[in-house]
Amino acid sequence: MRNRIVTGSQTLLLAVALAACSGPVSNTRPTDATAGQGKYAKQVNALAGKLVEGQWTEGLVVGLVHGDTDEVYTFGRVEAGKDAAPTARTLFEIGSITKAFTAILLAELARRGKVKLDEPVQALLPEGVKVPKRGDKQITLAHLSTHHSGLPRMPGNFKPKKVDNPYADYTRDRLYAFLSSHELRRDPGAKYEYSNLAVGLLGQALAARAGKTSYEALLRELVLAPLGMKDTAIALSTEQQQRFARGHVDGKVTSHWDIPALAGAGGLRSTVTDMMTFVRANLGLKKTALAEALTMTHGKRAAAAKGMSVGLGWHITPAGDVWHNGGTGGFHSYTAFHKGSRTGVVVLGNTNTGAVDKLGSALGAMLRGQKYALKLPATVKLGAEVLDRYVGIYEMAPGVYFTVARNGARLTAQLLSQPAFRIYPESETRFKYRVAKAAISFQDIKDGKAMTMVLHQGGKDQPAKRVAKKTTRKLPREVAVEGKVLDRYAGTYLLAPGVNVTVTRKGAGLLAQVTGQPAIPIFPRSQTRFFYKVVPAEIEFMVDTAGKTQSLVLYQGGREMPAKKVK
Repeated sequence: MRNRIVTGSQTLLLAVALAACSGPVSNTRPTDATAGQGKYAKQVNALAGKLVEGQWTEGLVVGLVHGDTDEVYTFGRVEAGKDAAPTARTLFEIGSITKAFTAILLAELARRGKVKLDEPVQALLPEGVKVPKRGDKQITLAHLSTHHSGLPRMPGNFKPKKVDNPYADYTRDRLYAFLSSHELRRDPGAKYEYSNLAVGLLGQALAARAGKTSYEALLRELVLAPLGMKDTAIALSTEQQQRFARGHVDGKVTSHWDIPALAGAGGLRSTVTDMMTFVRANLGLKKTALAEALTMTHGKRAAAAKGMSVGLGWHITPAGDVWHNGGTGGFHSYTAFHKGSRTGVVVLGNTNTGAVDKLGSALGAMLRGQKYALKLPATVKLGAEVLDRYVGIYEMAPGVYFTVARNGARLTAQLLSQPAFRIYPESETRFKYRVAKAAISFQDIKDGKAMTMVLHQGGKDQPAKRVAKKTTRKLPREVAVEGKVLDRYAGTYLLAPGVNVTVTRKGAGLLAQVTGQPAIPIFPRSQTRFFYKVVPAEIEFMVDTAGKTQSLVLYQGGREMPAKKVK
């Protein structure tokens, strides 16, 4: 579960990402009582220390399982600006690792004869809910768990009110409404397509079949309690809340995520102690009545991305690593185990960074006695004189501004009304984001100031020229459009593979939402052409002679981007 700063399709340059930067990280030495005493202390300190010292994460907890031995190492802080260090009992959001728990729940219910893996999910849902199918091919429970359902990554009616807690207002009723109106683009079982929607639906379906009021209640009864995982939950007690780390983006505290309707896809919080118990159970090093169900989830069932396979909930590498990671707004987690070597790794961080995955992978190779390395993008230290060259306002297109500012030894870049994100120097002139796959370079230095800034993202280089100040954009005059005309334009338009523009009617106006972004009002300048107020862009609807809307065209930055109406 991830967010992004700017859309890769280069449509509307608007954020769904979160916060900005704060003070420096300290306390990079291991702080837990057991840390520094294990067999791998030297190696872990060297590897994990890079993430905290390099400000990739505010805090970090590492758990190693090798044979009959557990080791725990902790680094950094539970919250920026405070001295409290994480411990083995600190709770973190574990995001999509929840999907492995949902798969185990499925396997256990199948073992008990309550469900069948090849059973259509339609059979488990309340009357009136319609699950899409293609011809006579229905979505099964196994399809949901192996990401072969044909359902998209996220539902098309996912329109968060709060970008820093985006799942909080997405309800079960909205989930069921989406299913009842959605048309599959491919047959169930035909192709791997990672889907939070699918596994969130699986959690709801299993709870419905079991007659439970919630996914968490069923998971607690059948999986968490039998494993003795008392510190793994969705709803935390008052005492657990006091041990709950704060999440961070670029060093600044951000909101915890609440995921009610899609809880089975990413709602759990846990500690490294509980997660090592989980790893031990999966390795067969802990006796449990769930042993058969756990083993059912480990087998390869279908092909996945990048040469891997997928089991029930888990991804499996060619080398036999069974793993999953998780990312929420301010957290990133990784867990993996290798049955052949009886080893496992847990890494929990309170910043959403893929560096956690790289650390976990390196630690897994280390435990197996293989060659390992932790390769992170290099950063350089630049003095204030160099950073000040880049401070200023840059105009990328009429009305589209980047504001670059310095805060001590840190440089931030802010696009339009997005939050200001820190950019990290790779060289004297090139800086990289850590909240998105993007970079900025500065060029044309004159009189100690950069005249040009270039945004590198999605294979495109977008220059912006330094300007003295921002100018106010003159907006077109609005015209009146009848409601029946607005209704013609409502629908889903395919802008690029996996990128839709969803247009909805709201009162006397329209909202347009690009995949992964908030829904934004658009205003009519004619009967068919609408404009944004927050960004210099317009949408024109193409209507045939019968009055039916066939497509739209998005105009931005001198480009015309057509999108065919698909629903």
